[in-house]
Amino acid sequence: MEEPERSVPDPQAHDRPSDPLFLTDHSAAMSAEGKGVTVAVPVPWRWWDAVIVFILAQVATAALLAVIAGGAGQRAVLPLAVALTHPTLIALTLLWVRSRAPHQLGRILGPVRAHSRDLLVGAGAGLGAFVLANLALGSIIQLIVGRAGSELPAVQEGLQEALRDPVAGLTVAGAAVLLAPIGEELFFRGLLFQALRRSLRLWPAIVVSGLAFGLSHLELLAFVLLFPVGMYFAWLFHRRGSLLVPVAAHATFNLVGVALLRLGSS
Repeated sequence: MEEPERSVPDPQAHDRPSDPLFLTDHSAAMSAEGKGVTVAVPVPWRWWDAVIVFILAQVATAALLAVIAGGAGQRAVLPLAVALTHPTLIALTLLWVRSRAPHQLGRILGPVRAHSRDLLVGAGAGLGAFVLANLALGSIIQLIVGRAGSELPAVQEGLQEALRDPVAGLTVAGAAVLLAPIGEELFFRGLLFQALRRSLRLWPAIVVSGLAFGLSHLELLAFVLLFPVGMYFAWLFHRRGSLLVPVAAHATFNLVGVALLRLGSS
């Protein structure tokens, strides 16, 4: 039988969401590890920190791309953009959190210490998310693709074309399966979702973070698919308490997608 969720008394609970799982002490959250307790810790940054980081990452990526891709051909732009976007997001997210909370950088990884089993839980969740998202949203996706007048939207077509090239394909696949899950989970779940939990209840925070995740991909098809997926990853992070779980789920989700695109390009 699953152990009931428990909370730590908070003398300032009236100033925060009336969520019995909203802990105010990081050490208390760590002590709950392994006891079946779902936890959340009020982090020392706010939602507007995420907005600033996102804007800085976009500007920095565009500047780097303009410099590096200046002499490259048009076909090299997409692989370079994919390769630059997530390392930039990772670096700026970590640097910003470190500047805001010099001794609390680890909080971005969640209130519970990661375990190796989190990889298996995340991989299974990511595979399930891919299957369910594509089955549940299949008709909507087909409608969008049909109205677009092409088999795939522009970004997917570009990725599929890049995957045909050995060098560009390796760059795109590596970024999608390794860098994107780390960068996007650090930002959307570690930074943004945890910041939203300072002022919102659980499900509004999940919805807002999922909405931001979907919109960031700048395409209708991606939004339809990734909005619910982003909410699911936020729920996984909340439920398990370790960022490793949504990172592994995200990596598995992208791995299956890249594999299918690669098969479609052959």
